[in-house]
Amino acid sequence: MKKLDISDHRAVREYLTDEDYGLPSDLPYEPKGIISPEAWASLTRLPDTVALITTDVYSRAIPALQRITWAWLDIHDAMPRGSPMHTQCMAVLPGFEGATFNAIHGWYRVAGITLRCAVEDALIGLYYQNQLTKLPEFERVISGLEYSPKRRAIDKELLKFVSEKQLDRLNDLYQKELSIYVHRTSEGELWQSNGPVFVQRQLERWIGQYERAFRLLCELIEAVVPGSDVVKIADAIQCEKG
Repeated sequence: MKKLDISDHRAVREYLTDEDYGLPSDLPYEPKGIISPEAWASLTRLPDTVALITTDVYSRAIPALQRITWAWLDIHDAMPRGSPMHTQCMAVLPGFEGATFNAIHGWYRVAGITLRCAVEDALIGLYYQNQLTKLPEFERVISGLEYSPKRRAIDKELLKFVSEKQLDRLNDLYQKELSIYVHRTSEGELWQSNGPVFVQRQLERWIGQYERAFRLLCELIEAVVPGSDVVKIADAIQCEKG
């Protein structure tokens, strides 16, 4: 075991203040205690190790993933204000962000589950986007008061706007690839360990799934929300990657 050189910016942790968050400062957070070194190490040593290795090996790829994550803010702004997709973009954003965070720290299964949830959130927004009479139902679904629509119903609605082949590409990713993270049909083959350990093959597989999920969702959104031009956002990120 070795410590990072203090010259490496990753060696120092920082607190964000209420001002950083843009929160009212009447009740500022003040650190009041500290856990034991042993407890802290058990929480951070393995994930930190994976995060350091990942950001060393993928120093160019990780910023590109971050650009994909924050692109959901641009997509949000491109949606009709108050529409289901306008709402759901703010659910998809933390899904992509959380997936990246977990993948970087070696929690590949959790990263895959979180990405799958983000795709589901987008599909729910797309399903209700052009069904104005169902907006009360949409509000109940996203509030947890009603079950989400069945996938068969979602597919039927989306096929009004996209080809079967186009929809199949997303469904294959969602059902045949991302489901493995939920149901663990690989019996651990993809993770090689119950803890966070850097597994390059699995990380690269997940990166491919992450990028394809973003691209396919952008294509669906542009079809369902004409004039949104969100595919240009995906194109710009792809060009930045070279």
